[in-house]
Amino acid sequence: MPSLPSAGLTLVELLVVVAIITILAALLLGAAGKVRAQAHGARCLSNLRQMGMAFQMYANENDERIPYPNASYGGNNANPQLCWFNALDPYLLGLIAATGKAEENVSYIKQDPVIEKLGPQWLVDAHTLKMNERLGYDFTGSPSSEYIWSLADFPRPELSVLIFDGKAERNQLADGLPGSQAKQTQGTEGDVMRRHSDRANVLFVDGHTELRNEKHQTGGDGLGWKLDETSLIWKPWLPHP
Repeated sequence: MPSLPSAGLTLVELLVVVAIITILAALLLGAAGKVRAQAHGARCLSNLRQMGMAFQMYANENDERIPYPNASYGGNNANPQLCWFNALDPYLLGLIAATGKAEENVSYIKQDPVIEKLGPQWLVDAHTLKMNERLGYDFTGSPSSEYIWSLADFPRPELSVLIFDGKAERNQLADGLPGSQAKQTQGTEGDVMRRHSDRANVLFVDGHTELRNEKHQTGGDGLGWKLDETSLIWKPWLPHP
């Protein structure tokens, strides 16, 4: 009497099924990762747009002048409230109230969403978005704690860097807390953190935002852009076409 064919899978067929499932799972995980990365970048841009509006509101009430990149303005009589990270708070709170988004936290608006993965102390001490350090220089290009830039000082505000994705998560101490560079509120092109698919978000002086892909510094570690004043303006006191 002939035997009935087996209803089970052979070893080869089983291996093929496992391989197909593995490939599909990898594709799904890759797609999910891209979606998360895009959402991360979109939130960062949204935060920068809100800060752009807050900068404009601040300037409107302060003779068109913008806040200082760090807390050293005034020298020995420095006022930390003139640092951009503190000076924007009342205006960001006003924007939150105007939009009815009471659940939004000003502290998170001033950060890239990566801060949520780094722990509560990072939200207090670190700065994942930084202001262009050269805006703490005077019109001769010398560091100054007595000069504050006016919006009218910028010959090309649409190219002039104001706030950018800055180095933070790569500057951790042994205990996991932020290091000195992560705590800084200001930085230069060398402090750019290319955390969005090897690109970085930038807020310009005119208020618009962009995801930029500039010439990288050597190292390939996601940190730093080369200084190229024909593409982005980091030193607004220099002549530009």
